[in-house]
Formats: sequence, structure tokens, C-alpha cells
Amino acid sequence: MFSQDSDSQYQENIQAQLIERIQAINKKAPEYFNAVKQAKKCESDLEEKQKIRKQFQDISPQQKLFYFLIPPLLLCVYIINLLLISDATEYLVRRRFGDTQWSNLFVLIVPLVLIFFEIFLAAFNLYVQENAAFRKQYPAAKSLQFLVHLIVLVTPILLFATKFAEYATKNRLPYPHEALLILALTFLAWITDAAVVYGIKFITQAMIFFSSGLTPKRTEKKSVYWSNQTRKELQFIGDDYETYKPNLQEYDKRYPEDPLILPPFSQEAKQAIVIYLGCDPKDVL
Repeated sequence: MFSQDSDSQYQENIQAQLIERIQAINKKAPEYFNAVKQAKKCESDLEEKQKIRKQFQDISPQQKLFYFLIPPLLLCVYIINLLLISDATEYLVRRRFGDTQWSNLFVLIVPLVLIFFEIFLAAFNLYVQENAAFRKQYPAAKSLQFLVHLIVLVTPILLFATKFAEYATKNRLPYPHEALLILALTFLAWITDAAVVYGIKFITQAMIFFSSGLTPKRTEKKSVYWSNQTRKELQFIGDDYETYKPNLQEYDKRYPEDPLILPPFSQEAKQAIVIYLGCDPKDVL
């Protein structure tokens, strides 16, 4: 009687252990294959970014200098726009939000938003012009070219309209030297925005140049992380299977007439075990 109770307890314990191992492997298998997927993606991204990086290794020192001048150039454009259209933006902001503590902040933000919008519009137009498939799929995108030519006129018109309103309140026309100053500032407003919009290809190349030196390092870290995660997840699966297999073999040897009813391994779990063991799928117990 004692022997039967002992055997029954053993069978229950071994069955519980085996089921626990199967469930653990089934749970870990998707995590392993997700890690494999992420590792391959990082490896592919890293190869692509290294190709981009190599393209900039042979450029001349003068071209590198021009790339490094792009950030100060954009800062200059922002400062010039801030000075030129500050009256117009202040008028619009205060009319909309009143004389609040946020008004001064919005006066600083509006020229920055305008520059970002110019860069986006010009960069998108550049993409459309260089991508025939996109133009074919979205014919309306061709109108972006007209908008690009139009956006560079916004700042000059704001400046000119503000000055016109200023002299209208004085009930007089500007003197010749004042008219020349307005004309010069209007041209300056157009030139600064045109430098951004029509120089967008060089600006985007500069952005790629700077990002190519930074992103591979981050991608390398991600690649190393997911590679380690892949090995770790596979090792977890392997350890669980190495515990599961001898216990099952021992049970089958001890009770050949009373086979256990166990839940099956998932398809992913079987694939992971095969990868770990390097064996034929038929050999997985």
C-alpha cells in the first residue's frame, strides 16, 4: 500500500514538473524568436547605416566644413527672422492671446515654427521630386513645388505689410532712405528663407552626415543587447529542456505501462529546441 502511494505521489510530482517545464518552454519560445527578429533588424539597420557612413568618409574637408556650418546658418536664419517679423508676430500673438506672460514666448516660437515648416515642406518636396513612384501614386503631390516657391514669400510679405501699416498710422509715405531700408530688409527676409528652402538638399545631407556618426553607436548597443537576449532566451529554453528530457525518460523507463498525458510543445518551442540541440525535429521528445 505504501509503495503504491509512494509511486502515485512520484507520478503526480513528475507530471507536475514536466508540465511546468513544457509551459515554461512554450512561454519562452515566442520571446526567443522576438529577440531573434529584433537582433536581425538591428543588424540590418546597422549595415544600412554603416553604408551611409562610408559615403561620407571620402568627402573633402571643405564639404565637411560646409556641413558643420549648417547649424549656425539655421540659427542665423532664426535670429534674422525673429528680428524682421517680431512686430508682425507680436501683433498677431497679442491680438489672439492678449498681453500675457505667454505672449513673449509665442513671439519667440513663431519664427522657429516657420523655419521648421519650411524645412519640412522643402524636404518633402525634394522627396517627391526624386521619387517617381510616389509621384505616380499621389499626383497631387506635384503641387508641393508651387507651395515651396510660395513659402519663401511669407516672411517678406509679413515684413512689408508691417512696415506699410506703420507708415499708414503716421499718415505719410516713407522717406527715400526709409524705403530703401524696407526694400533691403524685404530682400534679406527672402534670401534667408530661400537659403533654407532651396538649399534643402544640402541641409538634409548635413543632417544625415551628423546622424551617421551617432546612430550606428546606438544601433550597435541595441544589436549587442538583442544578440545577448537571443542567447539568454535560448539558454533558458535549453536548460528547461535538459531538465525535462531526462525526467521524462526516467519516468517512461520506470512506468512503461502507464504513459503520461502531457500538453504538447508549441511549434515555436519545437523550433527553438531543435536550434538549441542542433538535432532533427523528430528527436524532440
